[in-house]
Amino acid sequence: MPAPVLSVLIPAYNYAAGVDRILARRGESAGRVEYIVHDDSVDDAVATAVRGRDEQDVLYRRNAGPGNAIANWNGLLDRAQGEFVVLVHHDEFPSRAGLFEDLAAHLADPHTQIRDVYLLGLRRLRRRWPMTDKLVPDFMRFWLLRHFPAYLSKRNFVGPSATFVVRRALCPRFDESLRWLVDVDFYLRTLQRSGNIKGLGQFGIVSETDRRQSITRGLGPEIADLRSRELAVITARQDATVTTGGLWLPAIAERTLWLCARFAGALCLGGHHGG
Repeated sequence: MPAPVLSVLIPAYNYAAGVDRILARRGESAGRVEYIVHDDSVDDAVATAVRGRDEQDVLYRRNAGPGNAIANWNGLLDRAQGEFVVLVHHDEFPSRAGLFEDLAAHLADPHTQIRDVYLLGLRRLRRRWPMTDKLVPDFMRFWLLRHFPAYLSKRNFVGPSATFVVRRALCPRFDESLRWLVDVDFYLRTLQRSGNIKGLGQFGIVSETDRRQSITRGLGPEIADLRSRELAVITARQDATVTTGGLWLPAIAERTLWLCARFAGALCLGGHHGG
């Protein structure tokens, strides 16, 4: 049997409804998509949710117990067989049924010019007040990723990992020593390996960004110091092709532009209805 085109990697932790929501939106894939769930939960709720679905294209593993969440992500990468991989946290999900299957069909189409990295569209779970919204319009995310990838060290404009689809052969491992900027570091090291990228806004991912059980939710006052220390680590290992391509602006100008982008995002993106 040929290898799948896309591996959807789902690290689970005590949120069975989130995992079930992802699996409920599967479509007919003809073997092009595999779903892999590695479960760090303290109970059997996720396992029960997986068993409640057709398990033909779902691989499930129950880990020994809660451990290093980042190690779980790397375990998923090690198990993946797809030509491309995407890490979908349990508080993220495709905006419509069959989205990952349609994406795999697009990637398998012989007329498609294949890239190494794809950035998917980003949708919010519900409409929020403009100045409290952290999302920016897709066109801006795509433009920044192409032209100013180093700006990621200032603002994570890519967003959740579920929007970042990578050719598995070029995919780095997640740095298990990081906590706050682990996704940003992953994006930057991926872009060091290839700048052959494309935005696919028609494939939308919804992020439940205000979920209380987020793995970084409890960091609180640690965040500023943690971010500073981790940013120093990330910057030290970036080569000139990334670090010299950054967008430099005076701090107040940068913050003003960023707030304007967030305001535009709140007006343009709308809310995702249905959950």
